[in-house]
This record gives sequence, C-alpha cells and structure tokens, in this order.
Amino acid sequence: MEEHKKRTLRVFLARSEKSLDECVNALTPMLQDLKNAYQQLQPKLKCADFLKMMVIDGCFILELFRIKELLLTSSSHKEPRYAPNDPVFSKYGLIYFEPHLQRDLLMLENQIPLRVLIKLVDVAGKDKYPDVTDSILKFFRRPGKSSNVKFKNSLHILDVYRRSWLSFKDSGSNGPGRCRKIVRGMLNGDCIYSIMKKMKKKMEKKKKKKMEKMMMKKKNDDDDEEEE
Repeated sequence: MEEHKKRTLRVFLARSEKSLDECVNALTPMLQDLKNAYQQLQPKLKCADFLKMMVIDGCFILELFRIKELLLTSSSHKEPRYAPNDPVFSKYGLIYFEPHLQRDLLMLENQIPLRVLIKLVDVAGKDKYPDVTDSILKFFRRPGKSSNVKFKNSLHILDVYRRSWLSFKDSGSNGPGRCRKIVRGMLNGDCIYSIMKKMKKKMEKKKKKKMEKMMMKKKNDDDDEEEE
C-alpha cells in the first residue's frame, strides 16, 4: 500500500499544482498539536519527516474519497490520472478493496487528525476535493451532512463514524432498543468487512464437499457389494 500512497501524493500535488514543501509548510503551525495526538511517536522521528508522513497519508485518503465521490455521482468512471485497470483507483479496483480500506480506516492505530485532511483540502482548493466530513459519511454509507452540529470538532475519521452512530435516530424506539439497533447494524457489517463470516462460509462449503465425497464413496462401496 505504501507504493499506492506515493502515487496518490504525486497525483494530489499535480492536481493542486502545489509542491510537497508547500503542503508541509501549511501543516507546520499545527505541528505540536498533531504530535500531541499520538501517544507513541518515535523519539528520533524528525519534525519534517513526521509532517511529510501526515501529508502522504492525508493525500491517499483524500484521493480515495475523491474517487469514491466520482463513482457515486457519475455513471462512467472517468479519471485520466488513473488507468481504467488501476488496482485500487479504478471502478472495480475500489469495489474490491473498499471493504478492506473501510476496515483499515476505522482502526484506532490508523487514525489521522481530521485537521490534516481539512488543511490539505484548503491547500489544494475546495473546488478540487469534496468536503472531508461529507466524504467520510459517504465512504462508510452513513447518513448525515457536515453542516450538522453533531460533527463539529470531530477528531478523526473514526470519531466522525462514531458520532454518526450515536446520533442515529430511531423513531420506533428509544434507549436500549435504539442501542441494540445500532450494535446490530455494526455486527451485520454495515461497512466493516467480516472476515469471520467469510471464513465460516468457507468452512461450511468445505464440510459439505467432504460429506458429498463420503456419501459418494459409500454409494460406490454398496454398489460393489451388490455386484459380488
């Protein structure tokens, strides 16, 4: 995935007509706040390298959201900066990788401060990339708009996703019933790729195949006995 991140960085810089240094400089004023958002940073990690890492990860996420937005709003996926058979950023590439990417973007250790994404959009130009919060909600198929006060001061992608669930409105029930519906939706794989479910289906298929072989073998043995 690191190679894909480098590709998206080049695409982001070309689309925004900005340099890497300009992106890094835009994040510099918030350097200490960004470092405070992480508990276990390597002591030897240089500030410039840390900010470059923020830019690279942020560009990858923004390009991912942009392609998803393009697929949702256009019947034909036309993005000249990516090949039609691109392994990630083509129509079928994203369809295949989307569940994996959704899962990874919700992992706590993979969170990037939302301020980084918002600042990068400001640097590139708001006409080139969609609203960050709206993009997150669409990417994870959650209802809501960034203008809603419930998403104000969200910390990162996971926080936006969490708030979208906490503010879930269930007109038919309140309290425990509402919580059960939220949890049930999450367990049913609203957007998180269910590895266990896939493994279970695979095991059931293998078990069924084994049983069929046993039944066939028994049938053949019975036929042989009858012939004797």
